[in-house]
Amino acid sequence: MSLNKFKAVIIATVISVIISLCLNYFNVCYSKNWWWSLAFFIPLFTGVNLLNAVKTDAQGASDILMGSIWVKMILLFVAVFIYSLVDKKGMFSFSMHFLTHYILFTVIEIRYLLSKTKKNIK
Repeated sequence: MSLNKFKAVIIATVISVIISLCLNYFNVCYSKNWWWSLAFFIPLFTGVNLLNAVKTDAQGASDILMGSIWVKMILLFVAVFIYSLVDKKGMFSFSMHFLTHYILFTVIEIRYLLSKTKKNIK
């Protein structure tokens, strides 16, 4: 399997780690559990990319894209709610990291899938 399929995952992960380290270093939103959101999004994002590798037509890719965005958003709310029950004090900082990772992974996923869809249309 080529590494090109995982380029978007690697880029999103590296940027997310840099952003979270900056947020923690500058004490903007310090959270010791910021890596939990990466552990949540990396397998999810990798699964969507693998699923999209199987579905090569443009319609299947757009269906996967819309479905994955909605599923990730619902899972985001559930995960932040569960974390708020566990750690009420650090919930805001954790949710900022989590939301930042969600936005970043989603934007990179959309760009990756759109470029793949454009290649399939041509």
